[in-house]
Formats: sequence, C-alpha cells, structure tokens
Amino acid sequence: MNTTTTIAMKSATKTTYNHYLAVSSMIAQMMNDSRLAFKTFSLAELDEIVSNVTGEQIKLSNESLDPEKFEDTLRDVGFICHPEILDAIDQDGQVRVYRAGSIVSSLLTAVQHPGNNTDATLASLLIQLNKLRRQHEEENFANTNAD
Repeated sequence: MNTTTTIAMKSATKTTYNHYLAVSSMIAQMMNDSRLAFKTFSLAELDEIVSNVTGEQIKLSNESLDPEKFEDTLRDVGFICHPEILDAIDQDGQVRVYRAGSIVSSLLTAVQHPGNNTDATLASLLIQLNKLRRQHEEENFANTNAD
C-alpha cells in the first residue's frame, strides 16, 4: 500500500468500502508475498491490521467494523475466510483465510453447503485429492529409490 493511500485512510472518520478493501488488499498482499494458500489469523491480529491501515481504533472483533462487508471485500480480492468472523467472535477468535477457488476452499464450500450439486462437487474434489496424494507418494517413492 502506498503512503498516499495510508494517509488518506488515516484522515477518514467514517468506515467506507475503501477501508474494507484496503485491509483485505493488505491481507491478500501478505498471503501473495508468502505464497500462502491459507493462513490462520486471530481476531486480534485482524484488528491490528485494521488499526494500522485506518489509523483508527476500529475493530472487527467488537463489530465497530461490519464483518460481513469485510468478508465481501476479502472475496473481491480473491480470498474467503472460515469460520465467518461473527462466528469466530462467539467461538475461539480465530479465522482461516483461504484462496478462493482453491481445492481447499472448494472442499469447504462443498462440505458446508450440502445438496445434490455439492455432493457431486465433493466427490470430484475427493477423487482429485486422492490422485494428488497418490502422485505425491509415487514421487516420494521414486526419489527414495533414486538414492
């Protein structure tokens, strides 16, 4: 994030779509820089990112920011989180952010939303994961025997 964006955000007094998008973009950048498919965040970590980006003491954990709007902008930059932030507030205060469209996020969606369509998706994903597991085992076996 450039300095101009940070200064503009810090001078804002009202939470806007740009606040949500800036926080989501920062999380996406962190994950992209580290090439992560998923990462667990505590709500305290997310609150710190929000405060650093906005320059205000607003938080997701006490709902001074709308968690659903934040999750929408997270989707806009290609990520989803589970559990939803409102659920995390009531549970252990942890969310895991996933790349949207990844095998893991597709698997989560298929498990969370039962139905005829998602049954087929879930079966397909499990077959795909099983193939990847077998491929990995074969590569490990080949590497072990090459020594």
